[in-house]
Amino acid sequence: MKKAILLAIGLTYFISGFGQESEKLLNENEAWVGFTLKKEVSDRVVLSFDQQTRTMDDLNGIRAHLLELGLKYKLSKHFSLKGQYRYTLRNNMKNTDRISLDLTTKWKYKPAKLTFKYRVRFQNTVVSYTDQNITYLRNRLSLQYKISKKWNIYTEYESFFKFNEKNEFRGNRYSFGAKYKVTKRIVLNAFYQLDQEINVKSPSRQNVYGLLLQWNLK
Repeated sequence: MKKAILLAIGLTYFISGFGQESEKLLNENEAWVGFTLKKEVSDRVVLSFDQQTRTMDDLNGIRAHLLELGLKYKLSKHFSLKGQYRYTLRNNMKNTDRISLDLTTKWKYKPAKLTFKYRVRFQNTVVSYTDQNITYLRNRLSLQYKISKKWNIYTEYESFFKFNEKNEFRGNRYSFGAKYKVTKRIVLNAFYQLDQEINVKSPSRQNVYGLLLQWNLK
């Protein structure tokens, strides 16, 4: 428990530092809510379906609804590949189709009850209204601490590298959350996420408050 408290304090200090450097940014609050259904087809193959609703304008309007299908293949004990297709309905009529491919590695250090994950994702999004292509390479580091059989807390950092026009980093994401095991197959994930634009003239910052439910089907 002491390690969990130190982890939380360290993350709070880390995020607050960025907050002090970003006082002039355009700030906005968002909420993400949704669910994930997972089905283990075999020892190596897992199918998933995600649905999310995301708000805008400081929680006063709906920004988007998204649906996502995923297929994960476990290469080994520590490595996996996952392909995903996402369709997003946006309030400005600029709906998008996104295809992504993930390579993930996962390692556990049982004496300290820690789990380390690294995920690299290549994604391409097409805007239906304009046929614009938006391509990103995303790198995410995750650290999770097991408090008890039902509770886990975690922290994550993710970078966004954009290939279109200028090849440069365009954003950083910092997250802190807690997962609660409701039943053997149902997990509730509550988190806070800070999304921050970089290398643009008028950068924005989103404070995201999320609540997601995961249900592992038989």
